[in-house]
Amino acid sequence: MELHIVHSNAQGDIAVVAILYRLGNPDPFLASISPFLQSATLEGTDIGVVNPSNITFPGRDYYRYIGSLTTPPCSENVTWTVFKMAGTVSLGQIRALRDAVHDLNSFMALKNNNFTLILFNCLLLSSLLVTVNANGLEVEDQSTFSYVCGAPDGPENWGNLNPNWTLCGTGTMQSPINIVDYRVTISPSLGGLITNYTAAPASIRNRGHDIQVSWTGDAGGIVINNDEYKLQQCHWHTPSEHKVNYERFTMELHLVHTNAQGNIAVIGILFRLGAPDPFLTYLSPYLPFVDTEGIDLGDVDPSLIGVPGVQYYRYNGSLTTPPCSENVSWTVMRTGSAGNARPIQPGRRTVYLYQPTSLVSEM
Repeated sequence: MELHIVHSNAQGDIAVVAILYRLGNPDPFLASISPFLQSATLEGTDIGVVNPSNITFPGRDYYRYIGSLTTPPCSENVTWTVFKMAGTVSLGQIRALRDAVHDLNSFMALKNNNFTLILFNCLLLSSLLVTVNANGLEVEDQSTFSYVCGAPDGPENWGNLNPNWTLCGTGTMQSPINIVDYRVTISPSLGGLITNYTAAPASIRNRGHDIQVSWTGDAGGIVINNDEYKLQQCHWHTPSEHKVNYERFTMELHLVHTNAQGNIAVIGILFRLGAPDPFLTYLSPYLPFVDTEGIDLGDVDPSLIGVPGVQYYRYNGSLTTPPCSENVSWTVMRTGSAGNARPIQPGRRTVYLYQPTSLVSEM
């Protein structure tokens, strides 16, 4: 969620303070006005004296840029102050706001303009899992497409570049997507994710748009529905491809697995800026020398990556690179966010949230 606090000066100039929220403890200010939400009307409802100091500013660091109002008339030259840290809000409060507004589409799409951000003076992990048949694997020669929006070989045109990639343009269940908590269906019966990784010989190479680590020995894997998927390779996307609650993260790691039938399962881990990642630290001495031929790494233990959390989301989507194969089962671990990331794809679908039964009652 995002709160906008709108100000104006004597000359009529507008300044907006924005506070971002993650799911967590209830927000005190929202709690104080919650009794009035259902009775709010277009004409307004008198709620007496309200102290705006009850709105808590999260931290002291903030970003500042010149932009516009995010609703019509979209007036420009608005001074935006966006706090770097986020507050917390409960799922019940989100649902109460949604029900009061009766509008699930009240969020303006993010713009692609390159604003100048001024920062004044965490590594969150979420994981994603996909399954699809191996004959629909992402292409290894990445020189044939780009991530430049609007370019002839950019994401909007991937479906026109190769007859085997038509789903990139015509598919109806494409990934990545934005996952929003108040739209999910809670499903404790999904079961947890089982991992069993072990050290095995590996190599590292530059595929063009990403860096890939490939395991040539048995590095273990994951178990889904009593079916074992062996780890094959991992690679990184910057920024992240998936969004969670409208937040795009700094980076996303994909771990690609296959089972005996050739089906694919991919775990993705989302990262925010913060403490160094142990796995990348382990690989950093090799990075300056990586080429398209690859470098032998010796034995590499994928357990250094770590798959975080217990709760996760699940939905049906696609691979995020050509050939964009669909019927992919994505599992997004719920912990707690010009690169090579495919833009968010349109279309709404059912997203399930797995939580241990003991946590469901707390929502």
